Amino acid sequence: MDSILITSEATSLLSAGMETIAVAIFLLTLFTVLHRQARSYADHLRSLASAIRRGWTTNRALEKLTVISKDSVPVMGCPSVSFAVTVFSSRKQSAPAVHRVKVNPFLREYREAVLVCQLSQTHVLLFNKYPIVPHHVLIITDEYEPQDSALTEGDFRGALEVMTALDGVAFFNSGPNAGSSQGHKHVQVIPVDTYPAGRVPLNDMLLLHCGRSKGWTALPEFRFKHIFYLFPEGGSSGTTECGMSEWAKETTEIYREALIRLGNEDMRIDYNVVLTRDWLFMVLRRTETALESIRVNAVGFTGSFVVRSQEDCELLRSAGPLRVLEAVAVLIHEENKLGE
Repeated sequence: MDSILITSEATSLLSAGMETIAVAIFLLTLFTVLHRQARSYADHLRSLASAIRRGWTTNRALEKLTVISKDSVPVMGCPSVSFAVTVFSSRKQSAPAVHRVKVNPFLREYREAVLVCQLSQTHVLLFNKYPIVPHHVLIITDEYEPQDSALTEGDFRGALEVMTALDGVAFFNSGPNAGSSQGHKHVQVIPVDTYPAGRVPLNDMLLLHCGRSKGWTALPEFRFKHIFYLFPEGGSSGTTECGMSEWAKETTEIYREALIRLGNEDMRIDYNVVLTRDWLFMVLRRTETALESIRVNAVGFTGSFVVRSQEDCELLRSAGPLRVLEAVAVLIHEENKLGE
C-alpha cells in the first residue's frame, strides 16, 4: 500500500515537472521568436535609414538650397529656449505661371527621380525635391488622396517607421493655410540632428512646463488653439513590426481625439500636426504668412524658421518667435470666427 502511494506521489511530481518544463520551453521559444522578429525589424529600419542617406548623397534631382546664414532667437518667457532661423538663397525664377500647367509631382510618372522605396502597398517614400535640411523625406499615398483628408492608420504607420529609422520629427500640413503646397496627401520627416545641438526647441519648452508627465496638455506661452498628447515614457514601441502597427493604431486614435478636443473634428479649419517618439502636437491655422513675408508651416512650431532674406530674419528677431506663431495660428478668443 505504501509503495502504491509513493508511486502515485512520484507520478504527480513527475507530471508537474513535465508541465513546468513544457511552459519553460514554450516561453523560451516565444522569446526566441520575438527576439528574431525584433532583430529582423531593426535590420529593416537600419536598411531604410541607409537607403535615405545613400540616396541623399547620390541623387542629382534634388534642388538643394544654399544656406546664407543661421541664427537663433530666444523665446520670451523661456529664456533657456531659442528658435532657429535659417536664411536660404532664393531658387531660380521659373517660367511665369501663365506658361506652366500645374501637375501633381507625386504621380508615378513624375516621382521616379526622387523615389527612395515602396514603404507598403499603400505608401511610398520620396525625397523632398526641395529639401530644407539633409535627409528631408516625404511619405505619400501611392494612389491620390487629398491633402485635406484625415490622416489614417496607414499614414501614421509610414511616418512612424521612417521617423524611427531616421530618429526624426514627422509633420503634416493639412492645407494651404497650414503651409501645404501640394494637394496629394503627404507627411514629411526631418532628422532631429538637423536642429541646432540636435534638440527640438518645442520639446525643450515642453520639458520646462510639463517635465515627464503624460497625457493631454497645452503650453501657457502659446496663446493660440493647440494641444499636446505626451506618450507614457517607454510606452510607445516600434521595435517589432507588430509593435509598430499597434503604435500607429494608438497614434491615429490620439490624432482623432486631438481634432475633437480642438473643436475641429470636421477639419473645416486647416491645422498642423507634429509627431515625435514622445508626443503629438496639433495647432489650428488661419493663414500661412506672418508679417507679410514669413511663411510658416508645421516646422516653425517645432522651433525652426526658414526665411528668404536677411531682412526677414531681422523682422523675425524684432517680433519674436511667439508673435510670428500667433500671427498664423487661430487665437483662443477667435476660434469661433473661423470655418463658418
